[in-house]
Amino acid sequence: MHTLVTWEGTPSAGQSMVFTSLYYPHLPYRPDKVSNNPSQGQTAAAWKNQREATAHASGITVIEDNVDQTLLSLELEEGNQELIWFNPAGQSIQLNGQIIQSPFGYQKAAKP
Repeated sequence: MHTLVTWEGTPSAGQSMVFTSLYYPHLPYRPDKVSNNPSQGQTAAAWKNQREATAHASGITVIEDNVDQTLLSLELEEGNQELIWFNPAGQSIQLNGQIIQSPFGYQKAAKP
């Protein structure tokens, strides 16, 4: 697992900081064996697709991420888009023509 948290600044007493993490359980992937000599100008792809090569991280799009709310679009399987949000303060979120104020939620996106 790889985690990257970046923050710069000078913390002050009583300061609140929020970091959002998304954990997606998946089977481990191995690259296809296309050659035992990597310097031979390998042309075949070692991974079946970009999602496998990035452990599905390439299917995650950050729509909004700040201290008050996080809204993510997930396409972890081909053609299956999902939206998740964290909104602890219950602020209004505009989502697909709806106003959402729930503290957290999940919505399967409509297929085009």
